[in-house]
Amino acid sequence: MNDEIKKIENKIKDVKEIYDYLERKHKDIYNTYGYGNEKYTDNNLRYYLEDLEYLKELYNKLNEENIDITKKYYIMHNIYLSFFIWNEELTFYIYLENDSWLYENYIDSHSGLNEWIFNLINDEYSLFSGNSNYCHAFGTCDLKGYQRIIENKRKDSNYNDCYYGQRKYSSDAVVKAIKNLIDYFTDENSKTRNIIIDEITHKLENMKKLAGEIE
Repeated sequence: MNDEIKKIENKIKDVKEIYDYLERKHKDIYNTYGYGNEKYTDNNLRYYLEDLEYLKELYNKLNEENIDITKKYYIMHNIYLSFFIWNEELTFYIYLENDSWLYENYIDSHSGLNEWIFNLINDEYSLFSGNSNYCHAFGTCDLKGYQRIIENKRKDSNYNDCYYGQRKYSSDAVVKAIKNLIDYFTDENSKTRNIIIDEITHKLENMKKLAGEIE
């Protein structure tokens, strides 16, 4: 995690240097030719810098909680929970590490298989969380809800994705969501987690039988 924080800090330094350079050039042009605004503004760089600062804050808080999002977390069989950053946004996914028999017999797309296993686990999980396509209970959260919290995308006033909008959740709320997610799927004493594993195991075994993988 410290290596990841260092990478973010280096990015922040680079962006600030670019911004400072452009600001100086802008002032030179203004002072020389007298047109434009005296103050330099670049919203793209400014918001990109804010995104990096947010990630740095988030990573530092994860470090304080001894949460390592650079590692993968075993759920069951060959199914893992993992986190990654895409366009300076943190998210997570559930994936199959070895899906050859599923790929050959059912879904001939690795990304499609990962989407399928995510939805399969989410359907089982939502029965216990009280939040699914059929029940929107207050104070509960299915896996897609966790994704929304962890991604914490900027929104406009109508709550549409918007690069220049505000984030809905604090970094503390995101850290809490990540911790809850990891704790749930790694707690071998969790009754509901073990029920989910039993259900998924049973389904996969039946699929293997149909595919002729097992007797």
